[in-house]
Amino acid sequence: MWQFVFSCYSAHTVLVRELNFDERSLSVAAQQAIKIRDEFKVFDEYCFFYSGSHNDSIWFLLVNSHPTQTFWISLTLAKSANLLASRGSLTTVDQVPPGHQQILNVLSVKQGCSGYSYSLKYSYQYLKDPAAPEIHTPKINQFHAALPIPQ
Repeated sequence: MWQFVFSCYSAHTVLVRELNFDERSLSVAAQQAIKIRDEFKVFDEYCFFYSGSHNDSIWFLLVNSHPTQTFWISLTLAKSANLLASRGSLTTVDQVPPGHQQILNVLSVKQGCSGYSYSLKYSYQYLKDPAAPEIHTPKINQFHAALPIPQ
């Protein structure tokens, strides 16, 4: 479970209540925020790759709006320095089903480090077999799971 410290000053009364979210809810919110704020690369008319940095983290999101084809992508961030990957690896391979989007990886600056660097390499393709099983290396949790694109 993630822990946060929130501090606030206000000249007026502030009401605070605890909210509990599961990983899937946080993923949906993060995906929408990434799509609103970050730059994207258009792979083709159906597929968009978003990347952006926020404070001490770098986010990578893939949106596959193709109606029938699964999208395969391999990300390599191997020449990164002072960064930790949310999936435990700087190299990931994913298949994102048609009509889905997925947070591929989130890099965070290691505690105590004041700077970071990274180099991104990727390869991608559509898979011809619509029945191809989903592949995720390393395995994913609910935060990284491919979710249907909100309509």
